[in-house]
Amino acid sequence: MKRHYLLLFCLVSLLLMGQKRFFNYMGLTLGQTQQQAEDIIANSEDFKIDESRFFGKINEQTPFILKATYKPFINNLYMQFYSNICFHITIEYNSNYFDYLSLAEKLEDIYGKPSIRTANFAAWYGVLTNGTRGENGEIDVRLQLEAPSTVKVYDYVLMKKMNAELSNIIFLITNQTIIETEKRRLMNEL
Repeated sequence: MKRHYLLLFCLVSLLLMGQKRFFNYMGLTLGQTQQQAEDIIANSEDFKIDESRFFGKINEQTPFILKATYKPFINNLYMQFYSNICFHITIEYNSNYFDYLSLAEKLEDIYGKPSIRTANFAAWYGVLTNGTRGENGEIDVRLQLEAPSTVKVYDYVLMKKMNAELSNIIFLITNQTIIETEKRRLMNEL
């Protein structure tokens, strides 16, 4: 009977070690809508939405950034949205209260040994999920710690998609500008 319990314990342990975790910081997660994140921040006693919270909303394709603070402990918290889904969270801790080594130790306790670690940078790949998959079924959520005290978590699949779409928009705008400039020059020759 003891062997059965030991075997069951080993199997459960192996299954749990292979599971990916969700990143959740005070209720804020990847995959949330902008409204969900704003509601969590607005209802929080700790966070305050920054007056300069909205950046870059030129059109629907441009990523949207929500900015919050938690003084004096968090200088800035940024949530970046694409198609109304949060794909990037950056937490800039006040280095007077939080240092790189303490944050690295805490993250290692939660997520295990980092994939990469230097004196100023640590990254965890393949240990997190946001519950969604890319077009090819892939999940690639990355967690990074940068000195002196910044934590970043992002959906790399969605970030690549957004960057590709933005590059196409920039390319089209640049081509259109060149065409219009050349067209005006030729018209002036008449």
